[in-house]
Amino acid sequence: MQRTLANKYWVDELYDRIVIRPLAALARFCWKVIDTLVIDGALHVGAFLTELTGDLGRFSTTGNVRNYALYFFAGLLFLFWWMVL
Repeated sequence: MQRTLANKYWVDELYDRIVIRPLAALARFCWKVIDTLVIDGALHVGAFLTELTGDLGRFSTTGNVRNYALYFFAGLLFLFWWMVL
């Protein structure tokens, strides 16, 4: 009886095993799966798309006026084609 009272009816141990440990396991899972894969993955995709856009923009800005005229008229043809269809 003294041991049971000294350990407070093992309520703390029971609470730790039933509530704390499962919640800690769920938190670890959320951190590893959701945070690492989903959130960090979305940030990596955004960084990749930004880098890709910059690389594509670098090829189109050569300083050659003929290329700019070509892009302009190609855009006009595309708009004309899009408006007709």
